[in-house]
Amino acid sequence: MVNHPAFREILTQKTGVIEALGDGDRSYIYAFSPLHSSFRKEPVYIILGIPRSLAFADSDRVLGRNLSLLGIVALAAMLAAWSVTDLFIMRQVKAMAKTSKRLAAGDMSARTGLKYGSGELGQLAKTFDEMASALEQRQGERDRA
Repeated sequence: MVNHPAFREILTQKTGVIEALGDGDRSYIYAFSPLHSSFRKEPVYIILGIPRSLAFADSDRVLGRNLSLLGIVALAAMLAAWSVTDLFIMRQVKAMAKTSKRLAAGDMSARTGLKYGSGELGQLAKTFDEMASALEQRQGERDRA
């Protein structure tokens, strides 16, 4: 034990906690402190050692559980964001794109069919439908002339 690297570190520091390789190349955490006695001039050291894997087993388990829960929450948040984006943005954009293709193909009666909300996309849909009505009206005037 005297040749053990941990023992040399203990004699250098006198008191504290260190991590060193123990038996079988396993990492151990050692806590040590000198005990002074009236029976001896030199202090006697009390040394407690525990395998690192055992010392952090509960922490590692809690970390693994928390990371798993964090992953589940992140996945749920991403799915919720995707659903909300699809519901409130993509459907409206797709409806306007479909209507613009119909207008480009010559169907002047094409409208988005969207509800005009107070948001930007609602205002854009309203303006788009107003534009389509104006185009239809001008096309009708041309056809009559």
